[in-house]
Amino acid sequence: MQTQVLIEKINGLPLEKINEVEDFVDFLKEKLKRQTKEARHQAIAEYAEKHAESDADLDKELEQAGIENLLSFVAESDQQYSVGKANAMSASLRWLENKTRR
Repeated sequence: MQTQVLIEKINGLPLEKINEVEDFVDFLKEKLKRQTKEARHQAIAEYAEKHAESDADLDKELEQAGIENLLSFVAESDQQYSVGKANAMSASLRWLENKTRR
């Protein structure tokens, strides 16, 4: 569907329905943002696990920055997502913290 056709359809709605469309668009944008963030987190975790203890392993300073980022992500996840998902992320974080202590 072309953008102009969609705009015309929305303009034909009553004001309260236009507000609902706006709320739905905001919801979709937030959902996409969350999915992108989760996918990025998963890709980084998979890379870290695959390359741990190899020449491609991250340097200590960069690794610490990643751990701090994960701590922030887990804290945010505890608020936004289910307990099971947050527990899985916490387990990943503990694994990373143990790895850096070696």
